[in-house]
Amino acid sequence: MNRVHDVDVIDLNSTETFCTKMFPLEETYNEATGGLVTSAGGTPTPIFCGGLEEMWTYTKKCHVLWFGNETNTDDFNIQIARGNAASIVVGENSQTLFITGGMSSPWNTLDSTEYLTLATLSSEWGPPMPDHVWGHCFVKVNDTFAISAGGTDQTGFPIAKTNFFDIEAKVWTIGNNL
Repeated sequence: MNRVHDVDVIDLNSTETFCTKMFPLEETYNEATGGLVTSAGGTPTPIFCGGLEEMWTYTKKCHVLWFGNETNTDDFNIQIARGNAASIVVGENSQTLFITGGMSSPWNTLDSTEYLTLATLSSEWGPPMPDHVWGHCFVKVNDTFAISAGGTDQTGFPIAKTNFFDIEAKVWTIGNNL
């Protein structure tokens, strides 16, 4: 498989949709997760973590891409290597990426979560999900509420259910079946 190492950014606020080539990465990734967190200076900053590297191994690596400087990336590690995870941006001024579930190796499905803080380039464990799940959808509804839906369980079967997450209380609630 021929993989591309380029990072492209699409400006959705522009009347013309275009890609801006930023710079090539040293590695290629598949199945990574990420978000647009806000730096201490208020700049929207892309961060992506985990994923499947070229040799079919999951990675702990996170990359922060600083706009305006094509050679400036910060790298740090998440708690556990994972791919096929889902994430949302949370916290005061949207400075934290919250990663949920995923896989740490083929058929080792995770229920763990992590909070990644841009200001300190660090990761800490979050509350475990009600289910081991990968390939799920995780949507932030507002500043206090998010929904996880669907995905695949540790046996490889699709999950037709929802789980709700209280962002402020950091508590999961089992939801309805889809």
